Amino acid sequence: MAARPSSTIDANTQAEVARYEDDCLQLIAELKAKSSPAAQTLPGEADRAVIAAMDGRAYKYHRVGYDHRSMVFRGDGTFASGGAGCERYWTIRDRRLLIAGDDGRLTMDLASARGGRWVGGAL
Repeated sequence: MAARPSSTIDANTQAEVARYEDDCLQLIAELKAKSSPAAQTLPGEADRAVIAAMDGRAYKYHRVGYDHRSMVFRGDGTFASGGAGCERYWTIRDRRLLIAGDDGRLTMDLASARGGRWVGGAL
């Protein structure tokens, strides 16, 4: 029995791959459209200051009719603790706290309120 080669060299398939470029670009456009709007723009200077101030800070999270828990925010847009499937990522845009789930879709839109609170609702 002949030994099987450990590597092979095939013909250049670049021309065949290029044939699917339009399909690939269409799929990329669809993924971008489905991704979190929070990831589409960069925060401005004021928003970056709020993000920095929230880094390491704990908040009491209350979802009316669901649950209460403590959440600790990280400056990288994730949660050190308290995050779940619907609360995986966060950012500040136009002085609003936006929270996205595992799939990157926005789940919460909250506005700053007195006493360092954020109020709003689920999307």
